[in-house]
Amino acid sequence: MSTREVFNPATGERFWFSDETNDAAGRVRSLRYELLPGNAAPFHYHPGHAQRFEVLAGQLHIRVDAKVHVLTAGQSATCAPSQAHTQWNDGPEPVLAVEHYEPPLDIEPFFTHLATLGERGELKPGGAPANPLKFATFVADFRDVTRLASPPLAALVRVLGLIGRCIGLRGWYKRPR
Repeated sequence: MSTREVFNPATGERFWFSDETNDAAGRVRSLRYELLPGNAAPFHYHPGHAQRFEVLAGQLHIRVDAKVHVLTAGQSATCAPSQAHTQWNDGPEPVLAVEHYEPPLDIEPFFTHLATLGERGELKPGGAPANPLKFATFVADFRDVTRLASPPLAALVRVLGLIGRCIGLRGWYKRPR
């Protein structure tokens, strides 16, 4: 079985995808996840998909709606389908966790392309977009996988995504073959 490692230098996230934990169509059932100290994911949700975080090492902070959980090795937290959440690492050590998705989610291309943007300098440290039009188009292209949970920010990204598409930015982030 094949395992793929993806690291995003802008967000401090590392993902390990394995064919063994994907379903037959390649959608992700679970993945290994590392979050370096001082990094956070934006407040977001996965439409129609539940997500469970199982911490293997370190201390992971997770906000699900308004409730904050602080998880250590052996602990887990679950987000119901479409439930807004964010995670961050305030500790001195990397967090290592397993993320589970139910039903399986086609999230590998999202994280792979996002890491490519980080490698190319298309993201500022922390993951903010260097070019908001490009980033909004990227987010719009993956709206079936993940969405921003902040209504004002989501509305702004929708408008910028439409503008980006109108000027031809659809799929701009794909690697050349």
